[in-house]
Amino acid sequence: MKRWETTKIINLPPRSGFNPKLDERARRRLHQINEPNSHALLRDITADLNLNVSERTVGEILRCMNFYVHVVRKKAFLNYEPKQERLRWARERRNWNNCVWRKKIFVDEMKLTIGQGGRRSLVRCPPGTALEDHYLEPSFPDGKTTVMFAAGFTYGFHTQLIPIRQRAKRERVYGRDRLGMNSVQYVKRFTPHTFYSYMSF
Repeated sequence: MKRWETTKIINLPPRSGFNPKLDERARRRLHQINEPNSHALLRDITADLNLNVSERTVGEILRCMNFYVHVVRKKAFLNYEPKQERLRWARERRNWNNCVWRKKIFVDEMKLTIGQGGRRSLVRCPPGTALEDHYLEPSFPDGKTTVMFAAGFTYGFHTQLIPIRQRAKRERVYGRDRLGMNSVQYVKRFTPHTFYSYMSF
């Protein structure tokens, strides 16, 4: 009643509370440290910040700055030229309608590798940016492939997984040949007759 009589306010106005652990300058510095070290551990970022704050506080501030921890996405490493080539390919076909795309067949292959894996890598990045180059973990071929499969898909249909035989050493074409699927195997496996025999309707 006394507050109403003096201020005409029922609820208490917001109070300042404790001073923030990191001021605006320290937050900008934290952003500058995290951006090039997005794969670093939180304790390393806290140590680089060199302030009397805990890892938990730094993690909360990074989340407030829209940086969240995700499992890092892996993507085949591409130089500038292949990226531009893919962009050019997409731009040439950006006006294709659904009728054209439904007549196309896409084929891709995958390798199952033994002896890799372990702990998953983490990255700290804003939402929607996990596939940007800066936050990716590039994967490179390492020659440990044991089994290879290929498949094709089109509108409404897809093939079964098609096993690809690993070539023997005597079938090596050149010195650094890793004995993966070559053009001869590709053509033999994906002739129209063979392709449609694997289709799942």
